[in-house]
Amino acid sequence: MVELSGEDPSLDAAVSRILARGPEALGDGPAREDKRENRLDREPHEMDEGVEIDEGPADVAASKDAKAEPEDAEEESFLELPGEEGAEPEKIPLTQAAEIVKQHRQMQGDIASAVIKAESEAQAKADAAIAEVTKMHSYVRQQAEMALRAIPAPQRPDPSLRQTDPETYYALMDQYEAGAAAYQQVYDLMEAAKAREDEGVKAQRQLHDQREHDRLARRQGWQEWNKPEWRAQKQQFLQKGLEKHFGVTADDFARIAEQVSDHRLMVIVNEVLEAREAKTKAPEIKKAV
Repeated sequence: MVELSGEDPSLDAAVSRILARGPEALGDGPAREDKRENRLDREPHEMDEGVEIDEGPADVAASKDAKAEPEDAEEESFLELPGEEGAEPEKIPLTQAAEIVKQHRQMQGDIASAVIKAESEAQAKADAAIAEVTKMHSYVRQQAEMALRAIPAPQRPDPSLRQTDPETYYALMDQYEAGAAAYQQVYDLMEAAKAREDEGVKAQRQLHDQREHDRLARRQGWQEWNKPEWRAQKQQFLQKGLEKHFGVTADDFARIAEQVSDHRLMVIVNEVLEAREAKTKAPEIKKAV
């Protein structure tokens, strides 16, 4: 190649650039390190385990794509719903159906929570109104009682004074009648306030009991509680069970059943009695010899 120097100017420039790189460019220098990832002289632990030696770029890409796909992909199951008249059944993936059921339950829970919240707020307002009226009547009653204790009870004048001093007698009699009328007015006010107060307390009690009965009727297995016949049968079961296992009399149970202070207590009592009755009726198992 050196002998060609000077014959062709274009070759002279190329030869000069090659020679400038040193003897390695002509293969006379030390051997360069093989930079290939999978050359034959590499140790097994140095080789790329994910690539075959004889694989080209296209083969490597295809191998990686094959590994990315699941080997045993299961076919997706479907839920078949009957279509409308004359229409084909509708197929819904089970995953989608499960999500729909989950959303439906969540929606039902949200609706129930909203209903309970609205009901609680309305009940709180009603309770506050009744309590305020009851409190007002209680205050009036207390003031009337204090007034009656402060006012001396009117006394009739001595009847003999009518004969000895008629003028004084009739003057005292006028004072007595006026005092008695005032006293009676305060007394009537006290009695009326006391009656209104008792009505408010009774209304609160009845309202509370009715709410507990309604809540009990919303419990699973108690939906028929507000029906007289079903309630009578359930009360009979509870009364007999309480009397049998705990000695609760019929009169005691009548007061408990009519004034349900907490519907959850009725549910607990029912479950306890049902468990005891089931245990009593359980057949005896004898081991065969």
